[in-house]
Amino acid sequence: MNARRIMVERNIMPMAIHDFSIRDMLFSNGEDFFLAKHQPGMDSSSYLFFPGCQLGASKPSYVSDCYSYLIENLSGGVALLLGCCGAPAEWAGREDLFQKQVRLLLETWDKLGQPKVILACPTCLKLFKKYLPQVPSEMIWQVIEKVGWQSLPPNEKGKTLALHDPCASRYDKETQDCVRRILIKLGYQIEELPLNREKTTCCSFGGLVATVNKDLAAKIAAERISASPRDYVTYCVNCRDDFARLGKKTWHLLDLIFASKYLANASAQLSVPSYSQKRMNRQKLKRNLLQNIWGIEMKEEQNAYPTVIISSELEEKMDQDLILVEDVRQVLYNAEQNGKNIVLLENGHLMAHWRIGLITYWVEYRKTEKANCFEIINTYSHRMQIIEE
Repeated sequence: MNARRIMVERNIMPMAIHDFSIRDMLFSNGEDFFLAKHQPGMDSSSYLFFPGCQLGASKPSYVSDCYSYLIENLSGGVALLLGCCGAPAEWAGREDLFQKQVRLLLETWDKLGQPKVILACPTCLKLFKKYLPQVPSEMIWQVIEKVGWQSLPPNEKGKTLALHDPCASRYDKETQDCVRRILIKLGYQIEELPLNREKTTCCSFGGLVATVNKDLAAKIAAERISASPRDYVTYCVNCRDDFARLGKKTWHLLDLIFASKYLANASAQLSVPSYSQKRMNRQKLKRNLLQNIWGIEMKEEQNAYPTVIISSELEEKMDQDLILVEDVRQVLYNAEQNGKNIVLLENGHLMAHWRIGLITYWVEYRKTEKANCFEIINTYSHRMQIIEE
């Protein structure tokens, strides 16, 4: 991390390699997702639930279920804060940008009356303890252990799960012990992986490995899931998604705590949303919470971006290449508005490009019979900037 900070300071860091993750962080702390509100009917809060950015991106219902649980079981008011802790900026060595996110959290916490913060992400907790020591914080697992949870279905009790400790909790013995006590009280047997607790290994999400070096990330994750043939359980949604993406049956601890809702699915191998879906999940989460909890209708921003038709095979390729559906729509909007496209002589398809952030995106497409609707044939991107005279 220090090496990255030094490279950024000396202006020798190729910023484009972390651009996707930085833009995703800024999306989480922008108007599409960021939200800070007291519990309905209250103007002060004893607690503040901050689930982080990826829990709701992976499964929005995790966040809404946790928040409903907290406001039903804690007195004094529970505020909600949706956003990102700034970890991507820290991992990228972007100290200035990281401190900006930290200040946003601190200012928001102060405006909400400096309540005790309840976290659901081990990386968030690690950063809070290091950079915001004045903010009292704890993981949601400590709260759940005190309050209690639903009973497991009879057929689940006695099952053995291999427990993966997230790397961010490596030196957090309090959380490690709490999670184990919860699993035992739930009725599960725990298989301890050879590398656990302070020796646990990364799933490949941390440090922006997964968005910079896909092959290395896959190797890291594959090695971790080979540690046991049993189904896994973890308390980090990034770990759950990375393992499940490679076909490893992996539960998030919330699946087991809210068993009546999530264990109805017969398989722990749940689908993993794409990066595009994770963006949409965050928007959906904010919109649903505002409407269902506070009775506020969040109007969907209407833009002139075209409708696109993308095959499942191409969507998978785009996800591997870190190309969002929204990126494609922006490219086509610029092309159609400004006539910035070319015709490929070999097939008559149209080709257009547009620079978003530090990345140039190219889209091969063709028009359909519907107005402002296009079929996407192929996409790719690069870090070069096209200079037009």
